[in-house]
Amino acid sequence: AVTGSGKTLAFLIPLVQKLLRLSEPTKKHHVAAIIVSPTRELAAQIHTVLVNLLQFHEASAEILPHLKGDEKRPSTTVPAIVPQLLVGGTTTTAQDLSFFLRHSPNVLISSPGRLVELLSSPHVHCPQSSFEVLVLDEADRLLDLGFKPDLQKILSHLPKQRRTGLFSAS
Repeated sequence: AVTGSGKTLAFLIPLVQKLLRLSEPTKKHHVAAIIVSPTRELAAQIHTVLVNLLQFHEASAEILPHLKGDEKRPSTTVPAIVPQLLVGGTTTTAQDLSFFLRHSPNVLISSPGRLVELLSSPHVHCPQSSFEVLVLDEADRLLDLGFKPDLQKILSHLPKQRRTGLFSAS
């Protein structure tokens, strides 16, 4: 399918619905969903589509402007989605961890290598009680490009019981 046809929304809308239907907000420093992409560019594109989608959810939309600054984001009593883009070349691992600790995002959108680095931190939690969804976008390319060792490391940090979506445009 062509670029701009809405393939990304095919997994983002169900993911957003699942997380917003939770009975309470995700705990601090707990991750509810992870989207893995084979390239930085695709990860950035997915992040942009998610941020645009979240403009339609009041609690999430109110948090988004706070993610650009250094102050902590406001807390919320209702489920909200707080995304973090993790890609090499734009920020350092230390900056990514600092953002994670400050804003406590619950949805990570990442290329495999940077995600492995963040998940190896003792401050990042993906317990069965909080973690809901893993999406592997361009799953065939992730394996073709040699990311299998990174994917195995990522899976080792996630609960065995979870929803996993494998997506591919081809």
